[in-house]
Amino acid sequence: MYRLAIEPSERRQGVATALVAVAERRLFDKGARRVTALVAHDDHVANHFWEAAGYQKDDDIGRRVRSILRPDSLRTRMAQDIPKTTSTTA
Repeated sequence: MYRLAIEPSERRQGVATALVAVAERRLFDKGARRVTALVAHDDHVANHFWEAAGYQKDDDIGRRVRSILRPDSLRTRMAQDIPKTTSTTA
């Protein structure tokens, strides 16, 4: 994957997780079983996200890599990391 950016005010709401889950599903449906993500080495926030998403560092190719044998597992794995929002109605 190349260029996943979330507006800072929209972070920690599950947006990136949802986007990655959709991308993995589409790639899986097209026959992909492995995905790589280009992540800047010095971007600690991005590296933390991709690590939590199950993408391991592959120093040989300088990217993060994940097998997508079951693409829906990303949303399940990360669900506990998505903060619950509470809404009130007047």
